[in-house]
Amino acid sequence: MNRLSALCLCGIFGIVGYWFVDDTRAMTVASIFRNLVAGNTEIDQDHFQQAALREVNARRSEQNLAALKADPQIHEALSRFGATQNQLASAELEPLFATLQRQFPGAQYLSATVLLDPSDTGLQSSLAEWDDAGNPQYESLSTLAFRDGLRQGCIAVLSRRLPPFDLEAANRDGGRYFQTCPHCQKAHAIQLDRAAQTVILACPDCKKPYDVLAADPDGVFRRATDYFEGFELPVPVSPPSQLPVDRMIAIWAAVLTHCDYEYDHKGSDKGEAWKLPSRTWSDGRGDCEDSSLLLADALNSAGIEARVAVGWNIHIGQHAWCVARAGGRQWILESTLRLKPGQQPKPVAVADGADEYQPEQLIEPGRLHFRLDGRVRAGCPDYWSPDHWGTLAQ
Repeated sequence: MNRLSALCLCGIFGIVGYWFVDDTRAMTVASIFRNLVAGNTEIDQDHFQQAALREVNARRSEQNLAALKADPQIHEALSRFGATQNQLASAELEPLFATLQRQFPGAQYLSATVLLDPSDTGLQSSLAEWDDAGNPQYESLSTLAFRDGLRQGCIAVLSRRLPPFDLEAANRDGGRYFQTCPHCQKAHAIQLDRAAQTVILACPDCKKPYDVLAADPDGVFRRATDYFEGFELPVPVSPPSQLPVDRMIAIWAAVLTHCDYEYDHKGSDKGEAWKLPSRTWSDGRGDCEDSSLLLADALNSAGIEARVAVGWNIHIGQHAWCVARAGGRQWILESTLRLKPGQQPKPVAVADGADEYQPEQLIEPGRLHFRLDGRVRAGCPDYWSPDHWGTLAQ
């Protein structure tokens, strides 16, 4: 019996010696005893968060990566999520992702993990060694620490939140932003394509367009509706009568006479740049978008409803033209015609030009209109009908 007791004591001393002869193992044992003593004592989440950031950022500094920062809002959301879980050590992360993306539509970059370790230091080291913690695309780290028996655990979330889309900031700084689709209310990332002078923003989820942006000759993007400026023709217009159709034709003729058609590449290295109506008039030339904007703006200023249509012409390809309502009818007004001296242009009724002109978007002051009928590369019998067009105020 004495021999057995001695062997047991030797075994105990051997185990104790094994654990305490090494500093790291000793710290692990000490941490286990601290956890036993702490029991259900509430964890200081702020202290753990700061310690986690220090450990992870020390590792990122070795890799010449920018330091992560705290994101208090995601930290609070993570705490609320944790309160709904029975076992944090086995928490499913997909519901967490869904919760964060719903609450923070700009959180386009997210990664999360659950880590467990007997000691605080081991847990923080595991965080620093997490592969995603060394990814340069992330900007913030949020943690939720918990106890799981004799172990410490945490749920860690790496994130990068995009700012909401701001056209002025996008022009000035570039970069990526998030936008919430006005149709389906889902958020998605966007970035201005500097190589494209006309950008139609469409939702990747519902596939519906919701905005048209266009660059001016200086390369500054504006909303298409911002190119209307209430321009009035600075020359007298003398229609044969005050009938709306005669006034419409007289204004149209004045624009055609004053402005020559010129493809963008002849006057600018910014192909397909859009110009304000006042600039098109002062230049005396412009392409189809420029002259259509000028004509529609002048007609609206004269009290005649007009819109710019952007789409396709079966003879020209991608094209822009003007449509107007006058005398109880809708008219297609081609703004790139060349008139002979004394010649008057002849408007084409929308119904008669439906095969040749195939609109996709309509633009007027303060409003954009997008096709609802689902037809692509097709004419439209009515440029004002809500059966064919959805409207978004700008």
